[in-house]
Amino acid sequence: MRRTRRRLKSGRLVVALLGGFLADAAPCLDRLGIDHFPDHLQVHQFAQLVKIYDSDFNRKDIVIRADKMPLYGDPDPAHISTSFIESSNLHMRMQNRRYGRLTNAHSKKIANHCHMLAIGFMFYNYARTHMTLKETPAQAAGLADHRWTMKELVEMMDAHFERKTEAEFEAAFAAKYTSQRKLPRAYPPTPKDELPLPWYLDPKTEQPPEGLDL
Repeated sequence: MRRTRRRLKSGRLVVALLGGFLADAAPCLDRLGIDHFPDHLQVHQFAQLVKIYDSDFNRKDIVIRADKMPLYGDPDPAHISTSFIESSNLHMRMQNRRYGRLTNAHSKKIANHCHMLAIGFMFYNYARTHMTLKETPAQAAGLADHRWTMKELVEMMDAHFERKTEAEFEAAFAAKYTSQRKLPRAYPPTPKDELPLPWYLDPKTEQPPEGLDL
């Protein structure tokens, strides 16, 4: 994490991918958005680690060599490696039950899978003490000043979902609610001399109007 932070601040960010999965670097560059890096990353590096396989006497595939191929910028060959991401993938698969194979522990909904993945990343970076760093990766990267406890993680998640639920309720209420008039509707007063005189008070009218059923 310290090396990653130094590279981000210095602008020397190396992207290394396993060459066996990508035949061409151009689609990967477009997917990663290399051309849209932040301004402080002045130097863009991209490389592939191409592993060459062969078969042994038992006809099992073995790696006979690994070629480091710089494809963009001027990456440091010492940093062209997939070991860190593979270690992260292994840890996530071993610690997260939902990644287990041939089990019924897989996520039935993509939303639940994303939630569990976020919890796993949060625990690994903020609550789990790294054996080599002797502190959490978040502390090593300067993102936290202490090791988080599980209570803090749960309280953070509860507060997040509470704010999210309140925001959704307020948005739905605002879409359905129609504010009432604060003052009753007013009409201009009619002068007394313009008020019509009822027929039964008018001496000129001897009979009620037509259509009036008495």
